Formats: sequence, C-alpha cells, structure tokens
Amino acid sequence: MPDSKNNEKLLHTLELHQIELEIQNEELRRIQIELSESHDRYVDLYEFSPNGYLTLTREGRIAEINLSGTRIFGIERQALINHLFAALVTLKDREHWHILFMKFMRNEEVFSAELSFKVSDGSECHSQLSCRLMPVNDKDLLVRINFTDITENKLLEESLDRLQKIASQVPGVVFQFRLRPDGSSCFPYASEGLNNVHQLSPEEVREDASKLFSRFHPEDYGGIIEVMHKSVQNLSPFSHEYRVIDNDGEKRWLFSNSVPQREADGSTLWHGYTSDITERKRIEQALQESEFLLKFAIEGANFGVWDCNLQTRQATYSAIWLAMLGYSQEDVLSTHQEWLDRIHPDDQITVANIMQEYLDGKTEIYHVEYRLRCKDNSYKWILGRGMLVSRCKDGKPLRMIGTHTDITERKQIQEALQEKEQILSQSQRIGGIGSWSLNIATGYLSWSDEMYRIFGVSPETFGHTVTAMSDLILPVDLALKNSWLNDCLKGITMPELIFCIRLPDDTIRLICTSGKLQYDIMNKPLRLVGSMQDITARKYQEQQSRRHLKHLSHVMGLGLIEEIASSIAHEVNQPLASIVAYSGVSLNLLKAENLDLVKLTEVIQKIQKEVLRVGQIVHRIMRGANPNIHHKVSSDLNELIQKSVDIYLLDFKRDDITISVELEDNLPVVNVDIAQIELVIINLIENSVEALEKSPVNQQRKISIYSRWLFNNRLEVRVKDNGSGIAEEQKQKILMPFYTTKTEGMGMGLSISRSIIEAHDGNLYFNSRHGKGSSFYFTLPVTVMVK
Repeated sequence: MPDSKNNEKLLHTLELHQIELEIQNEELRRIQIELSESHDRYVDLYEFSPNGYLTLTREGRIAEINLSGTRIFGIERQALINHLFAALVTLKDREHWHILFMKFMRNEEVFSAELSFKVSDGSECHSQLSCRLMPVNDKDLLVRINFTDITENKLLEESLDRLQKIASQVPGVVFQFRLRPDGSSCFPYASEGLNNVHQLSPEEVREDASKLFSRFHPEDYGGIIEVMHKSVQNLSPFSHEYRVIDNDGEKRWLFSNSVPQREADGSTLWHGYTSDITERKRIEQALQESEFLLKFAIEGANFGVWDCNLQTRQATYSAIWLAMLGYSQEDVLSTHQEWLDRIHPDDQITVANIMQEYLDGKTEIYHVEYRLRCKDNSYKWILGRGMLVSRCKDGKPLRMIGTHTDITERKQIQEALQEKEQILSQSQRIGGIGSWSLNIATGYLSWSDEMYRIFGVSPETFGHTVTAMSDLILPVDLALKNSWLNDCLKGITMPELIFCIRLPDDTIRLICTSGKLQYDIMNKPLRLVGSMQDITARKYQEQQSRRHLKHLSHVMGLGLIEEIASSIAHEVNQPLASIVAYSGVSLNLLKAENLDLVKLTEVIQKIQKEVLRVGQIVHRIMRGANPNIHHKVSSDLNELIQKSVDIYLLDFKRDDITISVELEDNLPVVNVDIAQIELVIINLIENSVEALEKSPVNQQRKISIYSRWLFNNRLEVRVKDNGSGIAEEQKQKILMPFYTTKTEGMGMGLSISRSIIEAHDGNLYFNSRHGKGSSFYFTLPVTVMVK
C-alpha cells in the first residue's frame, strides 16, 4: 500500500512537471514566433533603411552590405562583397579615407566623416559616414559603417553658395522685400551688398525695414511710396530712381527694380535688386553740360554741321553750314546731292575716294580738304571731318555726321608761305647756305634741303640726330664740334665754327656753321637753330688770293707791272662772280608777286659787301706793290694770326698736319699795315707746310704758332715746324733775295717778309736744326709803351 501511494504521488508530480513543460514549450514557441517576427522586422529595417550599412574587415574589404547601400553605389551585392572599400572612394578623397581608417584601427574610436564615392553611372555620391569597431574575438575586428547619401544636400549647399557668391558680385544688393497687410515691412533676404548701398547690415532689416525707409531723401519719399502702392495694386514691377542720405550726410542716387507676387496671408513679396547709380547720374549731368558746351563750342568756332542718311540720301545742314557759303535754308534742299553738286570739279574724285576709303574701313577717320561753291559762284576751301554713327542690319553704312570749317584764309597763308619757302630754298641753293634746327627735348635734328646737298646725303638715309651728323665730320674735328655745341646749348654766344666733312665720294669739304639758342615762353631752352655754308670754294679762293698776293709781292720786287694787272684780275674774279649771282637773286625777288623787302635788302647788302671786297683787294695789291708805303692802323695781332691760319685749314687736312695755335690773351694792339703783316704770317706758314711735304709718311707732322708779349714792350710771333730743317750752308743765304731751295719760286718770300717787318721797326729771325725742324719768328713794337 505504501508503495502504491508513493507511485501515485510520483505520477501526480510527473503530470504536474509535464504540464509545466508544456506551458514552457508554449511560451518558447510564442517567443520564437515573436523573435522571428522581430528578426524579419530587423531585416526589413536593415535592408530597406534609407541609410546604407556595411561591415569592413580589418583589411578594409566589404564583408556585408544592406540593399540600401547597394542602391547608393548602384552595384549588385554579390559584386560588392569582399570588394576593397577604398576603391569605391573618389581619388580626391581616397588618401583622406586611408588616413582616417588607419587612425581608427589604431585608436579604436568612433568617428564621422564626409566622403565622395564613385557611382556605377559615373557620377559622384556624397555621403556622411559614421564608423564603429565591432570585436569578433580576441584577434579579429569588424568595422561597422553607417552612411547616408547627402548628394542632394551638397548640391543645394553648392547652389546656395554659388548664389551667395553671385549675389555678392552684383553691383548692388539682391533682396526680397515683404510688405505685410498691416503696413509693416521687412527684408527676408538681402545680400551683403546692402552694406554698400544702404550702409545697413542684412540682419538690421530682416524683421523691420523702417531703418532703411528713414534714409530716403525727403523730396523723393512720396514718389517711392506712390510707385510701391501702384505695384501692390496691379502687381506691376517696381522700377524707380531715388536718392538716399548716408550717415555722413552725403546724397547718393539709387535704382531699384523688382517683381512682386501675392502671398497667402495677403502680403506682397518683391524679388529684385538695388544698385548705386550716383556715378551714372554724375556722368549724365556731365554729358548734358558737355553737350551744351559742345554746341556752344561749335557755334563759337563757326563749325558747319551736317547729318546724312547714306541709304535714303537725305541730309540736314546747320545754319552756320549754309551761311558759310552764303545760302539760306530756302536755297538748299535736304539732300546729299546738294553737297555733291557744289564740290569743285577738280576735287570731286579726291573727295569721293577719301569718303569711300573711310566707309570701307580702310581709314580710321574721314578728313579731307577741298573747295565748295558759294552762292556767288566763288569757291571756299573747306576742311571736312566726319564719322559713321550707325549701320544697317546687313552692315551697310547708314548714318554719318560731320563738320565743315572754312580754311580759305589758312590756305592763302599756306600758299604765301610755300612761295616764301621756295624763294628761301632757291636763295639758299644759290648762296650754298643751309639751315638747321635741333629740338632740345627730343634731340631731333631738322635740315633744310640745301643741308642734304652740302653733306651729300638724302633725307631717307640721314638719321636726323647730332650723332648721325657727327658720323659725317672728320674725326679730328669732333672734339672741337662737341665743345662748340655744348657751349651753344648753355646759351653762350659762340663764334662761327669751321670744320671739315668727308662726302660719300671721299671729297673733303670745309663747312662754316653758326647757332643760337631759342627759349620758350617760360624762358626754358627750346631749340638750337643755325645755318651752315660750304666755304670750301671761298677758302680755296682766299688761299689762292693770299698766294697770289705773295706772288704779287715778288713781282713788285722785280717791277713786273703786267703781272700785277693779271693778279688783280684773278683776285677780283670770285667777288665779281658772287656779285653776279646775288644780282640774279635780286631780280628774281623783284619779279615775285609779293615783294619781300627783307630778303631783297639782305641780298643787296651782300652785293655791297662783295663790291667793297673788290676795292679792298685792289687797294691791298697796290699797297703791296710798294712795301715802303704803309697804311698803318691799330690792330689785334692774334686776329691776324687766326685769319691767316684759317686760309690753310684745307691744306692742313689734306696733308694730315696737326696745327697748334697758342695765342697769349690780352695782348696790346700794334700799329701795322694789316695786309703786309698778314702776308708775312702767310709766308711763314706756307714755308712750314712746304717743309713738311717731304717728311716721312710715318712721322707726325706738326706746326705750332705762338704769340707772346716780351719784356721790352714788343710782341713776338713764332711759327715752328718739325720738318727737315735748314742745312748749315743755307742758313746764311736763306733771307737773301732770289735765294731759294725749291725747284719753283723766285726766292723773294723771306726777303720781302724781312723787309716788311723791318719797315715796321721790327726784326725777323729763325732757328733751325737739320733734321729737327725750323722756327721763324718776328717782333713788332706795341702801339702804347707799357712800363
């Protein structure tokens, strides 16, 4: 029995456990169902979440990715599994991702980042990433990444940024202006340009625009409100110009233009811009003033204005244009032909060609001088200027305007000036005189036509600078020319400069020039002007005259009267030729339509000068025939020396002789016969020149001339050369009459020279060393004895 009870009890316990197990199993089945449903919901949330989810291995390969992630990349899931995540990142962000990933793996931190990915269609996807480490075991780690497609947000941000940049570059302020039903107003949006236009920040007017309205000019406030109310009523654009007053009281002009729209609450919202037009207003005002001044100037300058439609051939002519030719408005039709018919027949082709070249774009301006017929059938010279102001749609010239200026008087002056220039040019050609002008500022050297003939160059080949002219001068004279030019540029009055040039055919010519500095109205140096003359023939003639004079002295010593007459004829030949030439110029001047008395007077004065020269030559020769007859005058001995040296300049250049002249300053005057003393100096110079002719080619030839004041109130003149010198056996005979060492000549030169000097109470000496040179010198008493 006891065992039966125990068995029943045990059975009852087992039944209770069975019931409990069934209850637990039922609860487990319920939980499994809920868990399965929860798992399905999780899977749905995971797979179809708007965000992408993926898992990366430690090597950075994709171990798992949801469907949203595959849609973002546009790649199948199977192709993404085990794919390097970094390969999906764009090149510009790839290095950034590597740095973040390595840092993340070391520090085991959660981080966020923005990256751009390559999408299958070639575009870019901008994403926001959140990354977290998930340990799998003691060794392996997985990286969970949640990423969101923010491409649209990025594009919106970039668009907004672009709009902000564009708005900031607009020359003014871009705005939205709202007028509420209760009459209050604000600017929901205003670009930063508001600071420049209204001196207010966008924040100051975002809720209340009253600060901006307070800046309107009182005289313009009513007009602004009126245009605004009209825009509200008709929803028409708001477009208005008005003034504002800045904080510093400055007035500025503004222009606002905006388009309104009605909002649901009854407000009116304008979208538009405001710009500062102060400068434009100033220009418009200046333009109005300039148009007034232009009209005043045109009328004051007596310009005739014309306006022509080149397609319809209609034209209008101003009252001044008509009056210029003696017409009234009733005399002339408004046609282009009226102008064409009045052009002088000889000028019609010229005007037509110049007009056509301008219309074809071959010239930049229309500018022509021609003759127009007046009402009385006379002609006036007209300066026509014009410009094309419009074209047709097909590009053909449409409208042209221009001016006419009466230049008849100017043309008459030009013609008279040209005639005078021709006379001057002819006179310069006859006289062999050229003129030049050096511009101080530009360095440009202007030459007359005769200058080119003198130097043997053409206007095309000459450089028109001082340097270009220096290239034509013999090197030996360059230092002298530069010194003379520098003194002239300093305003120092300089004597004439004589220098030698070499022509293209290697001919040496002797040139005489003079110059004078001119100043502007501010007394600043403006230009250096002067003249040049080829004096080669004159100097040669003077040289020949001096030599004939010397020869005449020999003849006089022998009493050869017939030779004297021959010498006189030769001497006066050149002055007589000059008199004939100048007489021809005088006749040409007298035949000119406009008699130039100034030029005629200058030519007659030159004729008088040559006549006096003939008389001087005759008297000089007659005086030279008798050295004992003196016509003594007080004279500057240095001047006599310099004149005698000038005669031999060509010989010095030709024979390559260096001349050195050292004259003592402030010498007292001497009472002498000028012609006879010049003859002595010339004789001594010629002897030195002839002594140097036999010098070796490699020997430098020198002649030195000195003057000095001796202690015994006598003046000494010394002529020294480095020639062959005088042999000892010749020294005793050299001053004797009829003794000569030359194959030609009568040996009277030194003898007559000594007679002339002794007749002046002086003495003539010489020193000579054979092979070293000779030195001839003479002394003369001074006029005033000096103690």
